[in-house]
Amino acid sequence: MKLNRILGICLIAFVGWVMTLNFMASPALAVGNDQIGWFDVMAYDPQGTPFTYEGNPQDYNDYGDYVFLTDGTWQGGPAIPVTDACGIPGDTEHQNQMVDPQYPPFSLIASCNRHQDFDVCYNPELQLLPGETCYFKMNDAPGGYGDNTGELFVHYFRQN
Repeated sequence: MKLNRILGICLIAFVGWVMTLNFMASPALAVGNDQIGWFDVMAYDPQGTPFTYEGNPQDYNDYGDYVFLTDGTWQGGPAIPVTDACGIPGDTEHQNQMVDPQYPPFSLIASCNRHQDFDVCYNPELQLLPGETCYFKMNDAPGGYGDNTGELFVHYFRQN
């Protein structure tokens, strides 16, 4: 888990460095259309934080190829260990109670309009169509969000 965090931080730093070089070389390439940014995901929010790719709905070849990286910790209740976006892999006690039991308990998932949920820890890249919205939230049991604490910061950048 610590290696994932270190690699994630290194990747964020590298992306920031590349974007800085890009901005210095050509300011027009680094500005606009949600190329890079961040948002918070609160552990206690069962609805999640929405992220929408606006795009051009008239262009059927348009899509946003985004990478999402996380920082921060959260806890799925006082009896649950503090974790990051990867949740608690191998936690068979809680696995079948989760909103999305195919992913680790208390991990960060993204529920998107047109397809299944994604585990952001193991699948940080999503292709979104114009107008498509994904809701980022903790994978907790339905009705179990009330005692959660903490938040994750989700950093994103568009690759295309």
